[in-house]
Amino acid sequence: MKRGAAVAGGRAGQRQKLVYPAVGTIVDALWKADVMGLEREYYRGRITKIHPAKSATRHPMFDIHYDDGEDEARVRWENMRVVSGPTKTAPRPPLIVRLP
Repeated sequence: MKRGAAVAGGRAGQRQKLVYPAVGTIVDALWKADVMGLEREYYRGRITKIHPAKSATRHPMFDIHYDDGEDEARVRWENMRVVSGPTKTAPRPPLIVRLP
């Protein structure tokens, strides 16, 4: 385990299950960390989708909507820091359609 992820209780000698953040969780994430090779700067955003791990030894990946309006797909778990738990988004106002 590379980072201090939340770990569900377990006994010594048993494999422990990591608990990953949910959709709506506010995170700081590295923007295009593996591609751009820029300074390692974190940006605030919210998890919008979780892509399940492809095997038991891998971590899931996350889609992030950043506060500046940008979106990034499949951010690796190692490139994120959890800021706060899931929050409810503000309800959208009802759509009003006026017919002629």
